[in-house]
Amino acid sequence: MGVRILHIADVHLDRPFVGVASERRQHLRRRLLATLGQAVALAEQYRCDLLTIGGDLWEEENVTESTRRELAALLARTELPVAIVAGNHDPIVPGGSWERIDLPPNVRLFEPGKLTRWRPLEGSSAPTIWGISWGGGELHAAFLERPCARQEEGPNLLLLHGTAVGTTGREPADRHCPFELRAVHRAGFDLCLCGHIHRPALLAHEGRLAVVYPGSPFPLAFDETHSHGVVVVELDGPSVKAEGVPLGGPPCLYLEVDCEGVASRAELRERVARALAQQGAGGESDGGGFLTVALVGSCEAGLERDLEDLQAMLTQRFAGVRVIDRTQRSFDLDAITQLDTARGRFARSLRERIGQADGRDREVAELALEIGLRALDGGEPV
Repeated sequence: MGVRILHIADVHLDRPFVGVASERRQHLRRRLLATLGQAVALAEQYRCDLLTIGGDLWEEENVTESTRRELAALLARTELPVAIVAGNHDPIVPGGSWERIDLPPNVRLFEPGKLTRWRPLEGSSAPTIWGISWGGGELHAAFLERPCARQEEGPNLLLLHGTAVGTTGREPADRHCPFELRAVHRAGFDLCLCGHIHRPALLAHEGRLAVVYPGSPFPLAFDETHSHGVVVVELDGPSVKAEGVPLGGPPCLYLEVDCEGVASRAELRERVARALAQQGAGGESDGGGFLTVALVGSCEAGLERDLEDLQAMLTQRFAGVRVIDRTQRSFDLDAITQLDTARGRFARSLRERIGQADGRDREVAELALEIGLRALDGGEPV
């Protein structure tokens, strides 16, 4: 009949959510725990045989006793065997949270720094799960340099928290426990169920699926605009299939809004609202998710005074809001240079320099004029 596995990673329970308003942080933390519960329910709905967790289940410096108790109760309620490796954010350390949680008997937490195996299912097609957790220091993938000791029938799966390198895609800069993609099959593993990379990915080597990253099941930061969910893996003899399943979390959006010709606060709000509607986020929100609004184009001076109002409006709908001002200002230089003020004297001085310069010197003087006028208007130069 084969075996079906639900794989999840990088939940980051009790994340501090830096950059989010304090009243929204607790809401997001509750959503993280609810998302894990949703994943467990989905495993039962899909009639999975096994649940695997690829590290960073929580954040060691932030996780609370209450969260540990709720997590243990959640895992105890499912009849599925659960395999867990600790990651770099939730390492197994003396006196740490893993020693203070009462894990139910259906859960296997793999040892730190030592590759061990577990075969929770019976039958010739049952997989052997090989796992290694993070301890207090760095984790190295030297164990992939030698073949795993196959002692049972069925597929051999590696459960790991690390960075697959040697892929055709863009590799992250923070390579925690880096390992070669090709090393997975070379070491005798049929598949690596991995964590650490928050963007979901199915990585193949020579046409054969090698590494599965489910990504973060819930948006954790402003730049996580990708999909969020889990991966369901089906093993049927030599056949290995993997499919991402979304969990329907809150939105994480990046909007670029053209402010060309915007002359009022109302018009700015209208353009942002229109851009949100085009992204399918025009309705009410539950206060979750992240939104980045990048303002571009040329507009009237004084926009800076409207940005705080815009941010306040958006914060009512999103937990985290970031407004990036990349606009260029339209200034009436003829009128400004007639003023007998610091602003007028500054504009006259820079305008004279622009008239006398060329090439790179002219570009610098023009930029200095715009930045200076924006600063005098109370704005933050970009």
